[in-house]
Amino acid sequence: MEGYHSEESLQEMLHNGEIDHLQYVCHYSEERKMAFISFCGERGLSADDKAAQQFVEYQLNQEVKAHSEYLD
Repeated sequence: MEGYHSEESLQEMLHNGEIDHLQYVCHYSEERKMAFISFCGERGLSADDKAAQQFVEYQLNQEVKAHSEYLD
């Protein structure tokens, strides 16, 4: 896999088992990839699929939190 892909395309490939979480993060955008690298560095994690899954969950939680604060 090369380059960056749409979120919808990546989610479909992840759901179908065509890619793992690390590929999802690395092919989303340069910004997302750099945020993942920072996330791993701050937590002392290896940049592997398990850390990528944690990163995706962390970002989802941050989005939910931001949305909840917006509604309050």
